[in-house]
Amino acid sequence: MYREFVHLLWESSALGVTVFRGEEGVDRDAHIQSADAAYLSQSLPITMHIVFEDEDATDEFINRVCAYLNKSNYLLFASDAKWLDPG
Repeated sequence: MYREFVHLLWESSALGVTVFRGEEGVDRDAHIQSADAAYLSQSLPITMHIVFEDEDATDEFINRVCAYLNKSNYLLFASDAKWLDPG
């Protein structure tokens, strides 16, 4: 499902998106899933870091995601970030 979000973000006003898959985690059936398995489990946790230019775009995306997802299957965390100019 994260691929759908990446494509949606690519077509929207997102400045960037990165997807991370956990090395190990516990799935909803309380089984430990690991990347060391013979296959990469689809049950491993996924984190997406998304960068928007402004707060309005962030709020719009959060509202669209919340309407789409089953509320028992995700945790949504949003925070402000400040661009640091290295020069």
